[in-house]
Amino acid sequence: MANGTDMSGASAGSKGGVGAGIAILAAAALVCTVARFIATGATYPAAGAPRFIGEMIGGSLPSFVVGLIAFFIVRFVRRKSADRFAGVLSGLIVVLVLAGLGYLGDLKHLAQ
Repeated sequence: MANGTDMSGASAGSKGGVGAGIAILAAAALVCTVARFIATGATYPAAGAPRFIGEMIGGSLPSFVVGLIAFFIVRFVRRKSADRFAGVLSGLIVVLVLAGLGYLGDLKHLAQ
């Protein structure tokens, strides 16, 4: 089709959807880290915005990397399917679980 909606020949093994899937996982990990920061009532760093941005990016990296590993494993297994976003849901689940575990760890740390 002329408008790019023709899915014939599309599969998870092609490059379509990989960049978008990685961007979705990165955004989800960053949003979960910011939400955890707000929910635990953490204080804004005295050093200002650069340190805050660094803490948010650095805090989201572990869950993003593990979610990315799950994303690529599922994508490899489902490489013959017609789903362009194969593995995104699995990666999101891993990111959300790790963010939840990080939140529980923060709560236990605050309780002591």
